Amino acid sequence: MIVKPGIRVIITAMLLALMICTSCINDDYDSYPPQYEEVLDQGDPLPTFDIIMNDGRKITNEDFTNKVSLIVFFNTSCSDCRKELPVIQRFYDENPKYPVVCISREENEMSVSKYWESEGLTLPFSPQADRTVYNMFALTLIPRIYVIDKAANVAAIFTDNPLVDYATLYETVRRTDGY
Repeated sequence: MIVKPGIRVIITAMLLALMICTSCINDDYDSYPPQYEEVLDQGDPLPTFDIIMNDGRKITNEDFTNKVSLIVFFNTSCSDCRKELPVIQRFYDENPKYPVVCISREENEMSVSKYWESEGLTLPFSPQADRTVYNMFALTLIPRIYVIDKAANVAAIFTDNPLVDYATLYETVRRTDGY
């Protein structure tokens, strides 16, 4: 099949636009040099922070000592987050020994609650209308899953490339817990 040069340009432009639209929301990759994508690396201690959960509990970085736990950053408009949240929900349901704290990035409580209800999620979450807490951990990419060790250090980090599956997440948490 022969494609006219003008049509080829239009098709190429459309494909390029589609590729740009598939990246996660609100990530201006050009404004951050690659070496600054990670604020926290494996082995780093948690930053000092406090958040209010959807049930009214106050959580601080000190609440992560003496137990292996997960911190998950998400936004319900992010397609990768929508794929990952059911994996996190399964982990939460099947492993009550390990606390899970979900923190929204630039999304209010009403929006998160509506999504949680529509998807049948019961994960505890902290709605954050901005990036203040998120930027203590990273500058780009969601979802982000941090496995936190008993000393409140980052034991592992999972992002959207690739999305973590249940088995890998489970084994990472168990290994971090000494099993």
